[in-house]
Amino acid sequence: MAQGGWLFSGHTLATRVEDAEALLRRAVDSLRAAGPGRDREKKAAVDRLAARLFAARLKLLKARIVAAAEVRSKWTPGDWAKRTASVERKYATLREGGVAMNLREFGVDVGPAA
Repeated sequence: MAQGGWLFSGHTLATRVEDAEALLRRAVDSLRAAGPGRDREKKAAVDRLAARLFAARLKLLKARIVAAAEVRSKWTPGDWAKRTASVERKYATLREGGVAMNLREFGVDVGPAA
């Protein structure tokens, strides 16, 4: 029971994403405050937090896709496709953009986009 620690604690996948975004925002601010030398440890911390945010966002979107599939029988096929298409597009865009997309979103220079 790996989830037992946060079960019924009010923490959800959405709050994990919010928490990861807040942590990354603070780490990026700290990295900028470090000046042009850009401390390697702070850059490594920003990279780790961006990876954590990436994983949390993927899990959240995947959970939303699964939840929509569970209630599929309540909607007409066309209505279900409309409701899930945007989430599936976001999921695909996030997977394609990877961690670098999160870093760019928070204003961290990651070089040219691949």
